[in-house]
Amino acid sequence: MTRKKKPEYRFIREKKGNILFIYDPIFKINYYYICCPTHKRFREILGKEVKITGLAEKKGTSGGCVVTYDSGEVCCIWTNKKCAGLVAHEVLHALTMLIRAGHKIEFNDHTEEMYCLAMEYAVKAIMVP
Repeated sequence: MTRKKKPEYRFIREKKGNILFIYDPIFKINYYYICCPTHKRFREILGKEVKITGLAEKKGTSGGCVVTYDSGEVCCIWTNKKCAGLVAHEVLHALTMLIRAGHKIEFNDHTEEMYCLAMEYAVKAIMVP
């Protein structure tokens, strides 16, 4: 007896300019990922390329995320290097903000697997060359 192969989960992703645009069709989450040296440069890219402005500057950090509602619900993730650990760190922040707010699902023993799957897929979508 042969087992059916599970269909592969696929993000919709496209790189435009300095931004990797990712859409998660299961959780209906939009991510903008930017890898650049400083938070100041992250803010400049968001302002110039997608017209998101007004973010406060953060100094001395290696990454960050912000949820904005300027052009629909979008999570903007920034890291100063494309490192899986750092990306995973920021994705988890993003997911807790988005899933708690948008889906009203708290992180607990019953929802942990859902958060882990969403995190796995988002990190893969960002880290794939």
